[in-house]
This record gives sequence, structure tokens and C-alpha cells, in this order.
Amino acid sequence: MVGADFNVQSNSELRYAKDAAAVEYFQQWSAIERLPIFEGLRSSLFDNDRGKQVIDITKLGSLERHIFVEKLIKHIQNDNLQSLRNIRTRIDKAVDEQVAKSTCFSWMVLILLKPGGHVIYSGSLGENSSNVIEYFEGISGVPKIRKNHNPASWILEVTSPSTEAELGVDFAQIYKGSAFFERSQELVRQLSTPPPGSIELNFPTLFAQNGWEQFKSCLWKQNLSYWRNPSYNLTRITHALVTSLIFGILFRGQGKKLNDQQDVFNVVGSVHASMIFMAINNCQAVLPHVARERSVMYRERFAGMYSAWAYAFALVVVEVPYILVQSVGYVIVAYSLIGYYRSAYKVLWYFYAIFSALLCYNYMGMALISLTPNFIVATIFASMFFRLTNIFSGLTIPQPQIPRWWIWLYYLVPTSWTLKGLLASQYGDIHQEIVALGERTTVDSFLNDHYGFRRLAMIS
Repeated sequence: MVGADFNVQSNSELRYAKDAAAVEYFQQWSAIERLPIFEGLRSSLFDNDRGKQVIDITKLGSLERHIFVEKLIKHIQNDNLQSLRNIRTRIDKAVDEQVAKSTCFSWMVLILLKPGGHVIYSGSLGENSSNVIEYFEGISGVPKIRKNHNPASWILEVTSPSTEAELGVDFAQIYKGSAFFERSQELVRQLSTPPPGSIELNFPTLFAQNGWEQFKSCLWKQNLSYWRNPSYNLTRITHALVTSLIFGILFRGQGKKLNDQQDVFNVVGSVHASMIFMAINNCQAVLPHVARERSVMYRERFAGMYSAWAYAFALVVVEVPYILVQSVGYVIVAYSLIGYYRSAYKVLWYFYAIFSALLCYNYMGMALISLTPNFIVATIFASMFFRLTNIFSGLTIPQPQIPRWWIWLYYLVPTSWTLKGLLASQYGDIHQEIVALGERTTVDSFLNDHYGFRRLAMIS
């Protein structure tokens, strides 16, 4: 409250007030004095001829206090009006949104399927899901929806397999005998019948572009996909470099040190092991990648974007540069460390054999994914393929010792041809004498007699 002198002054002025306006003014001022924030209003901004000033409102004169009260009431009224406008705007917006949602849901069509893919309801939801609620409540034994219960939760509860078994009904059969089913069938018949005078839509070709354009589009897509997949490409290139370092260090300088049959076996074993190691890793790495791409291909092919042949050729071509980098990296490291005969002819044949082997195993992985339903089955067949290629490669069982009724597998698997190309290109013309099986012979004769590696031109 204000001081006693201010109360005296207020009572004195109230005593001499003659008209009703003055009485109302003093009542307003008395009400302001009783406000809890009056102490905070004592120092306030007052707008007068000299601008805004911070003053003590308890020391204002009668006229100034009258102006202050009028401005304060005006501000309060304006604030109340603005608050009411804001509330009205929010209410109008909420009502519009609710009307829009109600309109949307009233026209929305709901399709319910039970386990097995059988339709149990197909029709409009109605306002606040009234249509679907009315339909299921009309089925004998289905409990009514509780007040303020979520319609979606209620529908899932009453249409669950346990509820269906408890009631002894088949919702799919009930739906087939309902009016909703008849309306759906009628709508299908109407939409399936072209209007009179219409022309059947057809295209001169199955695809929008010719085969070459399809191939270029698929190749561009595969190129981006491979470039943005370092977990696949960078991993196998790094694996090839690490493999070349390991086998190069283990068999360092053994390429020309051939004194007996054991030295030849060491070289043949190193070539076979490094080749199989990289080839199997490539085949296993390509399986999940192609399996992921296959699902995308099914969707795009169903949309009529391209043919299966265009996609297959693009997938085959896009592998070539990555296998090329992988083969070049391996040959540079392994050839120099193992110490083979340095000749452009031999280096190129060595590179060609490694390049062909990696390509063959990669394409075998793609073929397995294409011929099997999923990645797991493809992995099982890939493990069988690895065992066959290892057994009939000509290392474990040399070609002259394979029975005639199994020799066709030797010529079928790619590892036998790769091993022939690698060894025949390096040692097919080496006449250096060695001791093999207690006899003196040459390197090329031993490879021919023991492994059957000859005629490099035919191998290529």
C-alpha cells in the first residue's frame, strides 16, 4: 500500500468529487492500489510532452493519474482483444484441420487382410471409422467398441486369429457374402470395361528405348553403384594385394630355383594356392552384392525400364575394370617377388591367366545368384563348386591320373585351364635339367609327363 499522505490526498479528492465520472475514476484508482503488482507499478514509464520518463505513480497529480488510468485500461483492453483474436484463430485452424481430416478419412478406403492373404474387409472408412465399425459390429459375437477406444486397436483385436477361432467364424467368407464385396466387384467390373468408342492403349515396342540405349543406361547405373560401394570393390582389391604380398614373401625367389621335383611342386602349389585364394574370395564377395541388386532389378524390370539381357550384359561389363585393377596389382607384386622369368611374353600370359580366372569366378557367382532363389542357397552351391574346382584342377590329381569317366570334369572346371596357362606360359619352354623321381629330365618334360601341361595356344 502507499503512504498515509497519499491516502489522505486520495480521500480528500474523493470527498470533493461532484460528478459520477470522478467517482468512477477514484474507484478505478482504488482498484489499482489493491492490485498485487501495485508496488511494481510505482516506478513506471509515463508518456507526456517531454517523452517517456520513469516516474513514481504515487506522486502524480489528479489529471496525470486520470490519464495514466485511461492508458492502463486501454492497454488491458487491447491485450484482451488480441488474446481473443489469437484464440479464435487457433480454434478456426483446429476446426479446419479436423474437417479436412474427417473428409479425408470419410473417403479413405481400407483393405484388411488376415493371415494367408484373404480379404476380410474392403471399403471406405467413413467418418471416424464409422463404416468399418458398423460392419464388424454387425457380425454375430463381435464385441462392441468401447467409448473413446481407438478404432484401429479395436479392429485388430476383434479380427485376430484367436478371436476368429473363439467365435468359430471365417471373416473372409463373411466378407464375400457382404454388400461391400458386391460393391468392390462391381467397381472392378466397371473399371475393367472400356467406355464405348475408346481405343485400346498399345505401344509398338515393349520398351521405350532400343537394346543399345538400355545397355548404356544399365551400364551407367551399374558404374555408379559399383563406384559408390567401396566395401565391395576396395575390399577385394586390397585382398588381392595382401595375397600377392603373402605368397610373394613365402616363395620369394623360387621362380627360377628349380633343381628337383620338389622345387617344381612348390612353384605349382604356390601358383594354385594364390589363384584359388583370390578367386574364391571374389566369388564369395560378389554373391551378396548381386543378391541386393537383383531385388532392384526385379522392380525396375517390372516397371518396363529395360530387358533382362541389357541388365546382364551391363553387369558383366562393369566387372572388367575392377578385375583388371585387381589382376594388375597382383601380377606386379607377386611376379617380381617370386622371381619368374622376366619376359614380356611370359608376363602377359601370366596376367591373362589370372585375369581370366578372377573373371570366371566372379561370373560364376553371378550365375549362381541368378539360378537360385536366394543368397543362402547360392552360397551352398558355391561351396560345392569350390570343392569340385579344387579337386579337378589337376594339382591334387594330375590330369594323366584322372579316370576316363571323370576326365570331363577336368576339362569343365576353369581352374584346370588357369593352372595350365600359368605354368605352361612360364615353364613350357624351359629346358633346364632337374632330378625328378630319380631320373634326370627337363622342366618342360616333367610338366608334360606329370601334369599334362602342353600346347599353350590351345589353352588360351
